[in-house]
Amino acid sequence: MRLSEETTIEGDRIITVTTYRAKDGMIVTDTLDRSAVVAHSKNGSNTIARTLDLDRYGAITIRASFRWYTDEDAGIMGIGYVKCTRMTASWSAPTGYTCDVWETDYEDEYQSFGKAWAQVKYKIYETSAPIYEVKGTFKITCSDTGDISDNG
Repeated sequence: MRLSEETTIEGDRIITVTTYRAKDGMIVTDTLDRSAVVAHSKNGSNTIARTLDLDRYGAITIRASFRWYTDEDAGIMGIGYVKCTRMTASWSAPTGYTCDVWETDYEDEYQSFGKAWAQVKYKIYETSAPIYEVKGTFKITCSDTGDISDNG
């Protein structure tokens, strides 16, 4: 259940912080940091950071760079292309927790009329009590006009 969402502008960055309460009562904070000036453009690039704070399970951060352009010679409106040029992911490992699934991937080929993405699949559990775990896919997407989505 979403508890709050706040968006602020700091310099040329838009930062959106969304707080949720998971079904088990855990408080999760999702922070998305992206450029405030490049969205909805025909050509551009953006570097995004997204952090998912999973309470006692630590925090996962993805940093990804996207590039997009419009081929003006392809039809009346042109054709837009987008790809992820690089991505990194990290986990702040709290004492007593193990991450046994950690798979990073990103779309590094240009996509037309679509979206590129960067993601990490994870499974984190209490080392002494493996039945207590969190798992999922944490993702960022970018459209061929630079719109960023968390696709949480």
